[in-house]
Amino acid sequence: MKTLIAVSILSFCLTQSPMTIKESDRQHEGFVGDVKTVTTYLSLVSGNWQSTPRRKQCKFRTVRYDSNGRLIQSSLYPDCGRGGEFRDTFTYDKEGNRYDKNEMIEVKSGIPAGPPPMAGKPILEDEAVKAPSATFKYDDQGKRAEQAGLFSDGKLMHRFIYKYDEKGRLAEILRYYPEEKTPRKTAYSYFADQQFPVAWIEYDANGKLSQRYVFSDYSLNAMGDWIKRKAVIEDGAGKRVGWESRQIEYHPVRK
Repeated sequence: MKTLIAVSILSFCLTQSPMTIKESDRQHEGFVGDVKTVTTYLSLVSGNWQSTPRRKQCKFRTVRYDSNGRLIQSSLYPDCGRGGEFRDTFTYDKEGNRYDKNEMIEVKSGIPAGPPPMAGKPILEDEAVKAPSATFKYDDQGKRAEQAGLFSDGKLMHRFIYKYDEKGRLAEILRYYPEEKTPRKTAYSYFADQQFPVAWIEYDANGKLSQRYVFSDYSLNAMGDWIKRKAVIEDGAGKRVGWESRQIEYHPVRK
């Protein structure tokens, strides 16, 4: 009898599908290595973008991930850094919902902004006094299928639907906004088995092309993450050509 029970338990365990591992923010953004910090710089060759000087490398964005790959900070530096820093710091509850703290850090006598708050610290339930800024859903393969952006009162700000090709690469994003009847769309294209996009095209809620991005001349680091690429952008403001470069810091190798 004991043998029969043991066999039954073993059979039950073998027939259960393994738990799906959800992709992290870092993986969703296409990074290969265990990235900690990424700072992106832009260098404009032709055309106009904000007040970016030609041929000058301008700091554009910094993102930080914790050791689990969760996004914990995103900073933008408008006007080639002269406009200060728009910083978002993120924390998470036990369900994985994201909470957002916004800051505007002004430039003061060239003194850089201080370090972000403690990275990746989960918020306590009694601290969750407002609705999360983002919630997520995943498909059977663990890919992010949906992201809902929420106002502080819990009302829907937007809803993004993600679609992937047969190689698991991001193929399309549908962006739904409550005030618009149809979604905006971003379509991605790739060359052969390459994991990085060669182009993406954005369409407005009326289905009209609003922006086109074309990327080429990728340079990769030893981890397989791209650190430089040429970008050609076309939209209502005209055509711009420039280079994007990234400085990437990785988390220490886990022993």
